[in-house]
Amino acid sequence: MTDETVEKLIKAEATLHHLASQVADVLRDPVPSDRAEELTALWQQIAPHEWPYTSMIKSLAPSTADFDMTPGSNAAQRRALQRFGPLRAQYWGRVARLIERQIRPFHEPLVTERSNRTRGREDGHVHNIMRALFTLANPLAEDRDRVPELNHRDIGLNGPYFFNLMTAVYRLHRAQGRARPAQFIDVGCGGGTKVFGASSFFEICEGLEYDAGYVDHAQRWLDKVGAPGCEIFCGDALDYADFGRFDVIYMYRPIKDRVLQVQLEGQIFAQARPDTIIVAPLNYSFRHRPKSEATPIWDPIYIAHSTPEAAQELRDKAEMLGTDQGLDDPKFAAEIGFWQPILAASRDRGFEPDP
Repeated sequence: MTDETVEKLIKAEATLHHLASQVADVLRDPVPSDRAEELTALWQQIAPHEWPYTSMIKSLAPSTADFDMTPGSNAAQRRALQRFGPLRAQYWGRVARLIERQIRPFHEPLVTERSNRTRGREDGHVHNIMRALFTLANPLAEDRDRVPELNHRDIGLNGPYFFNLMTAVYRLHRAQGRARPAQFIDVGCGGGTKVFGASSFFEICEGLEYDAGYVDHAQRWLDKVGAPGCEIFCGDALDYADFGRFDVIYMYRPIKDRVLQVQLEGQIFAQARPDTIIVAPLNYSFRHRPKSEATPIWDPIYIAHSTPEAAQELRDKAEMLGTDQGLDDPKFAAEIGFWQPILAASRDRGFEPDP
């Protein structure tokens, strides 16, 4: 092992990062498939580096379990290459396939699952897991006497349908080009299972719940399972004054009383920023709100303070994005090195590398 090999690898990685950044710039085009020849040409500049890069990385492999600690002018870079170089080498094929998927024209409807009631294992594994999670998260949900007359008790939603809605919202949020981290709130979150489910899509997920007992159970099980970015807090949604900070507002009709439910909806729209995404299963009164407040984009998804034309344009753009979802991981970004620009641009377009 020599410093000469390390220096060659450092130069190779700098070249690959430059080429990967050029690929990422093309992928950020609204329709990358229109620039297929450019993407192919750029990849043809990257591909020949695979064999020499992999060979040099193999030559750096330490002969013992410990990374090489011999002194040298590039000791820190050498140790980093020893540690992460093999991962970067292994990603060559995965990145090639990731780019190929985006060269081909893509279109997928926002919502494909139909809503139905949640039953047990006969409805599939996602139904079954979400049903069990709902029961474990909030054992108070079956206590009908503890819920105020005006409120609904905690009611589960069909698992695949919920995740299908969240995928749609994730694609819409990416199509909007909004800065991360994204903030999600479930108004009347009950035991918090949908807050937890949404955390696979959005970095900050909060739940507002009227019942203090529900909140206690929700926060305890979220702490136990480890749910970064998730928080449940107790309060009356009719008095809440901070809906404006959220990018996504979810509400599964928490209030029985129609007048109060409509009042809550009005309060949400009064605070919501323009283009906030609002998801409202079973909130039929949304359909009667002024279009200037709630523009339907796909039942039950609405865009706040938009126009039908702008909502349609956003939907068309979102349906050209992939259906994969992933959250940024700064630690992994450092490990993957020169591939990061391509992975980040692809993630913004809803495409993740294959497993």
